[in-house]
Parts: sequence; C-alpha cells; structure tokens
Amino acid sequence: MKVQDPPKHSAKLLRERIPYALELFEDDGFGNRVLKSMPTPSELDRFYATNFSRQSYERFGKKLEALRRAWFGRSFLSKSQKLRPAVLEVGSGNGQFLAAFRKLSPNAGLSAVEFVNPDLKKVASQNQIDCFSSLEELEMRGGSFDLIALWHVLEHLADPWSLIRRLTKLLKQEGALVFSTPNMFCPGVLRYPSSWPWNQPPPIHLWHFHPKALERRLHSEFPDCGIRAFTRESRDANFLFDAFVRPQVLNFVPFSATKNLRFQSVVRLTAACFNETILNPILRQKGLFGSEIVAILKR
Repeated sequence: MKVQDPPKHSAKLLRERIPYALELFEDDGFGNRVLKSMPTPSELDRFYATNFSRQSYERFGKKLEALRRAWFGRSFLSKSQKLRPAVLEVGSGNGQFLAAFRKLSPNAGLSAVEFVNPDLKKVASQNQIDCFSSLEELEMRGGSFDLIALWHVLEHLADPWSLIRRLTKLLKQEGALVFSTPNMFCPGVLRYPSSWPWNQPPPIHLWHFHPKALERRLHSEFPDCGIRAFTRESRDANFLFDAFVRPQVLNFVPFSATKNLRFQSVVRLTAACFNETILNPILRQKGLFGSEIVAILKR
C-alpha cells in the first residue's frame, strides 16, 4: 500500500488540537515528533511500575487481534522458515501474540521479552514460550530469529533506534523485524483529538510517528536493511471500542452506556468479528482509516 504524505496543514492542526504537542514535542529532523525533554530510564521504570494497568487479554476480541497479528507476522516467513520458525516478541504483554503463533506453527521456537507484565508466565507455561525480563538476558543466552515482532512498543521508548539496532543483530539471514505504532498524523487524530484512543501524553508516548517520516528515518538509521512502511486499520479490540463509543465519535451512544461492562463486551466482540469489507468503510467514514503504521525491516 502506497504511503501518502499528510496534508501540509496536518502538523499545524496536530499542534493546535493536542495542546501538549506544541509545548513538549519537537521535530526529529525527518518529520516525526519527539519529546523535547526525555525522562531518565529510572524515571520510566518507576512510572510503569506504579501506573501499569493490566488489560484483559483473555477477551475474545483481544485473542482475535493476536491471531490476526500472528497471521500477518507469519506471512513474512519463507516456506522453509515456516516449518520451524524461531520467533521473538519484545514487549509481549500477556503473550497472546505468541500463543496465537503457536496455534499456527506448532513447531515454532517462541521467545518473549517483557519488561512490565508479570502475567506473561501463565501464558508462557501453557505455550512453551521462553521468557526474558530484559534484552540483555536474551543477548547473553545467544541465538537468532526468523521473525522479531514489536506491537506498539517503540513510541514508549526514549531511543527506539538503539533497540531496533540491537534486534537486527539477532535476525537470521533473510529474517524479518516487524513492528507497529500509532499513526499520530491520521485523520482521526485531527478530527477527535481529545478522544483519540492512542493520544497518550508523556511519559506514556514519547514519540509521534508519521508513516513517511518513519520510513525516511529507518532508511537513514539502517541503510543495509530492506525497509517498507505502510498504514493499516487497527483491529485491536480496545482501540475499536474506544473509537466507536466515545461521545465525540458516535453522538448517539449515551455516555452512561459506555461504562456498562456488558455493553463494552458486546461492542468489542462485534467490532472484532466484523468482516473488513464491512468495517473498513465505517472506519474511513469516521476518519479512523490508517490508524496504525506497520514497518518491516529485512536483512
């Protein structure tokens, strides 16, 4: 899919409609927005240790999105790689992506690096996933991978390029590194800035990426890799729920109803089960199209 440059006024609108964007973020020289004053690693560790809220990855919608990501990631493997792929996920959450990958590739060797979520161990034990609490621990053990995946991780890091550089060294020849991140220049951000589900202020999101700018930065940082970046529609159940039921997006949904857990479950399940031919026109109509950037680096 060809990546389109944003309208020339979009960066200005982004700064106007997201108050902290102008004061706290600056251009990185490629068109992405980066936090001017980065928190220290110890400050970030303390923040996530005290503010991390566990998501219910057991919901059916979350499992469907994990399966979709697993199919997507597996599509970058060659026929021979699919027989017994070595797969690493960094920032694994509860490990549902790797659990879904196990269903598609029973003989896969699965590894996870998770810095925050202690609930990964339960899923890992059920799906034969090797768990590491830090990248250093994984690097000490050694090994290489056919596929490395990061889903919505880089925007949380002060120096995402350093992490990508370390991970590319762990790729096998013809291996692929795949990651996704919010598209903070998509129409939905400009249309619904105060209710955009991924509009997270610092120190949660430290980067605001634009698809073209991200691709330019990746080419500059990793000239020896094959690189492709494009936008797609997120089918993450929590994103779809937030985007569809916030009053600014769908005015006819009573705000009180959005607090009802049963109502939330119905919306998440319905959104997750929508066929893309049905859901995509709705997303496009609501300005939610191209909400996620996906990039692939290949050795």
